[in-house]
Amino acid sequence: MGIFWAIISIVFIILCIPNFINSFTESNILENNLFAQLPKAIPIWYSSFEKGFPGEWFTWDSPAYNTGMFSRNGQPTGYRQSFWTILNQKQAQTENIRPIQGNHLYKGLITGPETDGQNHRAYPVLHLDVANPDYVSQRPIPVVNRFYTWVDWDRSKAKNTDWMHFLTLGNNPQWQVVTMSMVGTQGRLELAHIGEFNQFKNGNGWETINGVMYPIYMPLRQWVRFTVYVDYQQPLMVVWMDGQPIFRANGGNLRQLQNSTLHLLRAHWGLYANAEVSNGKQYNDSIQIWGLTKPLTNFAKEPLSPYDGRGF
Repeated sequence: MGIFWAIISIVFIILCIPNFINSFTESNILENNLFAQLPKAIPIWYSSFEKGFPGEWFTWDSPAYNTGMFSRNGQPTGYRQSFWTILNQKQAQTENIRPIQGNHLYKGLITGPETDGQNHRAYPVLHLDVANPDYVSQRPIPVVNRFYTWVDWDRSKAKNTDWMHFLTLGNNPQWQVVTMSMVGTQGRLELAHIGEFNQFKNGNGWETINGVMYPIYMPLRQWVRFTVYVDYQQPLMVVWMDGQPIFRANGGNLRQLQNSTLHLLRAHWGLYANAEVSNGKQYNDSIQIWGLTKPLTNFAKEPLSPYDGRGF
């Protein structure tokens, strides 16, 4: 009797195998077709501060910006009330911070308010047309910027009008840019120079997306991953925070202004704040820019990076 049922089982398996194979093959074909429809990622620029300064950054020699702002020894320069430096892994460990990738990271620090009214500008800048001229010589394509930031700010000493910046992007050499910062005593995230909040549907503004309620607050004393999609041809900008889509925008300096192009030309990250801010610290690492062969249409998922995939 046992032999009979064993034979029946074998026959059943043999009959089912072709259907299973066909189902598996069809599933793989569908998955591969969906994957093939995704835009291809094209690496454009990357920094984890392994090459020091200037390295892959633009050598800016203006007294209002980097002269006296970069500290090679990690100590205040005495030029302004803020400075930036590059820490190696051992130095970072003494500050209880760990690089995202590689052995180095950026640090910006504010030691006091600027009494002359000039904003804190403790950061390097990127001229992408200099860093990667091949990118700007090709047809315009959408670009994606991913960066990791860690921020500490005693906001009990802040006013509601105080702000601290994370991101600046521009498509022209005159630095007509869009920015992202945290603002006020609670550190709400805001976009600027990009039209009015809740005016996206009117073609000149920004709003939260994917059911996210405004305001959104910036976490302190932890690594946060931002991914930013920019298509100057539409124009359209979408922001993800730790994989969650939070903002979209289509106005202000995203649009074509005088001397604007359809390429990303200027950018910076790091510690930029209004003069009255008296304290603050910011780390950056693994700053990435890549292009996409065609525009994104689904913004529910954060784009995969050619540098670190889904991110850390």
